[in-house]
Amino acid sequence: MFPTKKEAGHLTNQFLTSAARYFTATENWQNDIRHLLAKLTLITGSSRVSLQQWQSKSNSEHQVFELTRTWCRSSDLDNEGLYVVCRGKAKVELLKLLCSGQQIHLLSSEAKAGWNVELNEFGIESYSGFPILVNEKLWGVLGFEFTLGSKTWDSSELSILSAFTALLGSIIENEQTSPADHLNNSYFEELFHSSPAAIVVLDQNGIVESVNREFTRLFQYEQAEIKGRKIDEFLPSDFDKESAVQLTDRILEGERIAHEGVRYRKDGSPVFVTIVGTQSQPDHKQPRVYSIYYDITDKVIAQEKLKESQARFELLFESANDAIFLLKEGIVFECNARTLEMFKCTREEIIGRTAIDLSPQRQPNGIPSLKLAVKYNKAAQGHAQQSFEWMHQRLDGSQFMAEVSINVFEWKGESFAQAIVRDITRRKKTETLLRQRFEFITFLSRVSADLINLESDKIDESINELLAYSGSFSGSNRAFVYLINHEAIQLHLSYKWIADTSVSAFVLDQILISDLPGVYQKLVKGETVIKAVPLMNTRSEEALLAEILDLSNIVSYVITPLTVSGKFMGMIAYFADKEFEEWNDEAVNPLKLTSQMIANAIERSRVEHELKNAKEKAVESDKLKTAFLSSMSHEIRTPMNHILGFIELLKDPGLTEKEKKEFMTIVKSSGNLLLKLIDDIIDIAKLESGQLLINQVDLDLDKFMDDLYISFSDQLRSIGKGRIEFKILKPERLATKTIKTDPLRLQQIVSNLLSNALKFTLEGKITFGYTLYSDNKLHFFVEDTGIGIPEEKHLEVFERFRQLDSSYAREYSGTGLGLAISKGLVELMQGEIGLDSEPGMGSRFFFTIPFTPVKHKTEDTGLKSLATNEYNFSGKTVLVVEDDEINFRFLEIVIHKTKAKVIRALTGREAIDISLGQAIDLVLMDIQIPLIDGYIATAEIKKVKPDLRIVAQTAHALAEEKTKCLESGADDYLSKPINRRDLLSKMSLFLGEKKNS
Repeated sequence: MFPTKKEAGHLTNQFLTSAARYFTATENWQNDIRHLLAKLTLITGSSRVSLQQWQSKSNSEHQVFELTRTWCRSSDLDNEGLYVVCRGKAKVELLKLLCSGQQIHLLSSEAKAGWNVELNEFGIESYSGFPILVNEKLWGVLGFEFTLGSKTWDSSELSILSAFTALLGSIIENEQTSPADHLNNSYFEELFHSSPAAIVVLDQNGIVESVNREFTRLFQYEQAEIKGRKIDEFLPSDFDKESAVQLTDRILEGERIAHEGVRYRKDGSPVFVTIVGTQSQPDHKQPRVYSIYYDITDKVIAQEKLKESQARFELLFESANDAIFLLKEGIVFECNARTLEMFKCTREEIIGRTAIDLSPQRQPNGIPSLKLAVKYNKAAQGHAQQSFEWMHQRLDGSQFMAEVSINVFEWKGESFAQAIVRDITRRKKTETLLRQRFEFITFLSRVSADLINLESDKIDESINELLAYSGSFSGSNRAFVYLINHEAIQLHLSYKWIADTSVSAFVLDQILISDLPGVYQKLVKGETVIKAVPLMNTRSEEALLAEILDLSNIVSYVITPLTVSGKFMGMIAYFADKEFEEWNDEAVNPLKLTSQMIANAIERSRVEHELKNAKEKAVESDKLKTAFLSSMSHEIRTPMNHILGFIELLKDPGLTEKEKKEFMTIVKSSGNLLLKLIDDIIDIAKLESGQLLINQVDLDLDKFMDDLYISFSDQLRSIGKGRIEFKILKPERLATKTIKTDPLRLQQIVSNLLSNALKFTLEGKITFGYTLYSDNKLHFFVEDTGIGIPEEKHLEVFERFRQLDSSYAREYSGTGLGLAISKGLVELMQGEIGLDSEPGMGSRFFFTIPFTPVKHKTEDTGLKSLATNEYNFSGKTVLVVEDDEINFRFLEIVIHKTKAKVIRALTGREAIDISLGQAIDLVLMDIQIPLIDGYIATAEIKKVKPDLRIVAQTAHALAEEKTKCLESGADDYLSKPINRRDLLSKMSLFLGEKKNS
């Protein structure tokens, strides 16, 4: 058989390499010409290649072609060859063609001139002869015989063989004329320069001796530019010259090479070439390297375009949503991946089958599939696209309705068909179901109006009517309504419908939720349970389901949830004693609608009762808020009284330093307490309005917990409870202890729980810590041996404005906001919070948050604060933008102690003018100032002086305030009340820290 294009290309490179060798060493060509002929049989796919020399004698009857060399692919061929050009009546005509330099191509199927007799005699399908001319006279012929099929030549093959016979003729001519050096032979010189391939001759050092005209044309170098220079000098600087040098070295070592690569023209543009290289050492002179360059740029570009085209076709073919067949003579020979999915088979199972193999004996209309297939195929042969519906049958016997489109096309003279198959099973079922649904919805429309206005004592009657109609519509035999009890531990039978009383109908009056956890979980989520619940059910659940199904002769079932506003209140179970294919979304949706209507009817009676209870609860809520405001007034006035009272005492000039220090400590402590109270109130407000945001960053858990331990250890000692044992527990075997979370809110939650433990524990121990649960959640806990909490109060303690009772508030103080805030924060962080406690036995509070580990720990970039007297910012100028006199005075005092110069601006306009008109090193920008606010002032300053550092200061407490400040251009942020150590740390960061010596 003939070689593939890829195989032929590889063999052609080998042939050109060999031919180049004979081109440079002609004295050996007669000895080794069989080697070339052998390669030609492989390239062309011929059975025999023969070289025949014309022997012209005086007697014309003896003018023959004498066989000089031949090569047969198979040993069983006639060794004498076929001298077709000297046989029969065709001899004169064929000789004329050859003598004029024309090729001859003969086919056994053509009777012209009678040469088909000779071809058939030797079993030859086709014959081609290429003349060899010496001194413009016929010397001989290069003949190709094909016995396995007729040969169709392409232009590249003809060009190579024409060049080869011309080269061979020139070699023979050189032998007959002079043994002189080939490059001195004018005929050879002309052949050298007229070659369609670019040729360069190098000496043993890689120096260019000569290039032909095609070389100068192809690479745009003149002979004078390149001759006498190393060939590698013409490669660009970033080219892998080492590989080019290695090719030359291999040729000098006697190796024949054929290499595809890229070379560059003088203007730098690339040329894709096939390089054929060989060595010659004529007349025992120094060896030469002959490199022949074939321009294959167009071929490479065409191949790339072909690859892209093929890739696009394969992508479209394989990614199609429809099944696609390619058929020849009605037999499938190719298909896409969707075909295998649709017909549920392997490629091997479907290739080679006909469309009838994939169809039932008859179509749904009763007509035989074969008869209809013949009709559609015949119509498609007229090149008219055929589209029709067709029932297909898979190899496992299952059937599905499809929409088929057939197109017939021709390729290389052969007829093929493309069939596109679209599964329309769902569409057909939908059409049927839509009709049924229309009837059912018409019924529901009538009943729904009745249910809305129905009196309570008639609701049961309507529900039973709905059950009967929906049960009949779905094709089930029985339908039951189960409602969940208040404790949410069991479902009790409330309504039932049975189509045929003679059918065995085992019915459960009650169902424990713990017996069917899988079913229950799906129903609570609002999902419908169809037929079975695989993988989710426990073994006991599967056993119970099997028992119910067996006792009731149930084969399939649908269970729909009863929900109102997302709240689960029960379920409706539809049972059937046979398998139904209709248990899909289209069939179940009307049942869901029925469930919703029944749920709304049941809920209506509940709502009437709950409205009454709601009024009572509203009254109770007002009482709670009143009590909260009263408690809040007390909690605010207490620290305020401390602050005002002891500030008044500090005015006494007779106080000792110890008394002053004690009074200042009380004032500071009360101020912090008041600030904490205000923060709690703001957090509650943000939780209520949904404005509190979680800001996740990297957090080292162990360091975080250790810092809390140190802080609360100090608190225990400061409040006189140092005798209480305080412990921290952390997991030892945890791969990473750096997580992504909101450190501020996590600290707030744990601190609230620890503060309660400190407050309510008089003796014993307090333990806190964390661990990792198997469900990838972090579990934090705080345990104490305090007073404990009654079980009936476990839920109340997490409610806003709640304390255990007023006596606790009087004895232990507090607003009752801490746990409510903690609960809200935990839920915002997608976690849960709870407690275990008994009066007198202590309490264990716990909460979980998602475990989001961080692979690479972020280094702590925080600055350590220094004492005030360690800062020296002499020579620095700080602009304080502050309209409040007391706030400015505080900042002025703190900054003056660092020896920095202070300038004040009262308005945003004044701040812009000073910043742009004077040399300022740092701006402390208040946000709420007259004329132009701090946001706009910051942005205006940054437009002109982007390197001027600006620290925003604001009394706004919302977390997003910091983001807004930074977006306006501020470099950092301070929240009022401003902490002196924080202020100095920020100044040190932006002014550069200097310590007093």
